[in-house]
Amino acid sequence: MSRIATVGSITENLLDFKPLIERALVVAEGSHTFDQIVHGVLGGQYHFYPLNSSFIIMEVIVYPMRKSYHCFLAGGNTEELLAAQKGFIADNARALHCDRLSFTGRKGFARRLKDEGWKEKSVHMTFPL
Repeated sequence: MSRIATVGSITENLLDFKPLIERALVVAEGSHTFDQIVHGVLGGQYHFYPLNSSFIIMEVIVYPMRKSYHCFLAGGNTEELLAAQKGFIADNARALHCDRLSFTGRKGFARRLKDEGWKEKSVHMTFPL
């Protein structure tokens, strides 16, 4: 039986994961507020995947020559996150006609993701103004 997500169920899941999402937002240096995440998910800009003890938030980024399914916020158990990435996240990316997955996160994830076949392609740096 398939389960259809409603605005109420999505909002309830987001609220259930609010403490974990807010911790991840601190690591992301305040790139978004929790309310902005909720608004983006409900508006369809972001895709929210609640797992057992983890969550993933993805967005589609369209470049002139490619389309990427990008994880910009995640938190929880690394093994659970990787299992989701290898399964339904990759399937959803293909369904959205993306040709790659991409990820922004802490440096420690790069070491772990390399073991899973991810390739480090660039370095993202910031300069506070």
